[in-house]
Amino acid sequence: MNGYQNRIAYVDLTLNNIEFNNVPVEDLYRYMGGRGLGIKLLYDLLPENTYPLSPENLLIFTVGPTCGTFIPASSRWNVTTKSPLTGILGSGNAGGSWGSELKWAGYDGIVIKGKAEEPSILVITDDHIELIPAGDIWGKNTWETEDSIRSILKDPRYKVVSIGPPGEKLVPIANL
Repeated sequence: MNGYQNRIAYVDLTLNNIEFNNVPVEDLYRYMGGRGLGIKLLYDLLPENTYPLSPENLLIFTVGPTCGTFIPASSRWNVTTKSPLTGILGSGNAGGSWGSELKWAGYDGIVIKGKAEEPSILVITDDHIELIPAGDIWGKNTWETEDSIRSILKDPRYKVVSIGPPGEKLVPIANL
């Protein structure tokens, strides 16, 4: 399957469990791109009437088939959820190298649900995903968070997506 890894990681923060599944090939092509795949996963997996700020809501990170290639503007990655502001679809995208790194690690997406017992870091390294305690990072701004995570992991090359203090306080318009 050109452009796809055909692998999604499912992270349950409540159960501290990580599983991996393939995506049906027809879904990869029918719902092409990070946004299409993210919306399809949200539609299929989100329980009806889920409150947006509950642990049952999903946070879905996805990349499309050209992410991680040298095609111009192909480094975009998407995040999909039920929006806490509107109560309907929330979808956004960003550039940079995080999406490419996700694809190079072997994933087309990550679906996160639940609530961890303590602030945590989801660490993704080539074909391995683990949750580690966030320690004293909680409450720091995103710049400080990035520096702290790279220091904890002892590698300045890690790419970081973080929520920052507004996300920690469940502000409905908080960003990643």
